[in-house]
Amino acid sequence: MNRTERQAEIATLREMFLKASNAYVVEFSGLKVEQVNDLRRKVRSASGRYRVIKNRLAQKAAEGTPLAGSEKLFDGPTAVAWTAADPVVLAKVLAEFQKSAPVKVKGIVLEGKALPAASLDGIVSLPSRPELISRFAGMLRSPLTKFVVLLKAPVRDFASALRQIADKKKPEIEEPNT
Repeated sequence: MNRTERQAEIATLREMFLKASNAYVVEFSGLKVEQVNDLRRKVRSASGRYRVIKNRLAQKAAEGTPLAGSEKLFDGPTAVAWTAADPVVLAKVLAEFQKSAPVKVKGIVLEGKALPAASLDGIVSLPSRPELISRFAGMLRSPLTKFVVLLKAPVRDFASALRQIADKKKPEIEEPNT
């Protein structure tokens, strides 16, 4: 790789690091080709991307990005999985893949902030973005529903009282015996 190719690769990586507000730096030593392809497929299904990177170039590209100061992460076989979508889904994919293959998350960038790899368990335990939105909508809806029921209560109680009075005053009609 000549100097211009390296500079182009550094620029591409820097742009990727700047755009990727949610990224996971992964060590993948010991993976077989089938496992790497399976990991790429699973990352793609989570609306993410997976790319093996050269450490020296990644260290230079990380300067001025959320990964700045994380040079120690770029040691050994390194790849980056990133997404612009829901970071929890990608974290769950990586955590699940770690159980069956020799993959190790070395570092995390979540919403543009660098986190240690130990944060992966906490991220995995979070609900997904759509689930959080639906919970929040439910929390907003609950007081409104209770308020509407409260507003309807006097009318309902008045109608119930009228029905009870009408039932008391209704003459009992007996059917004649034939």
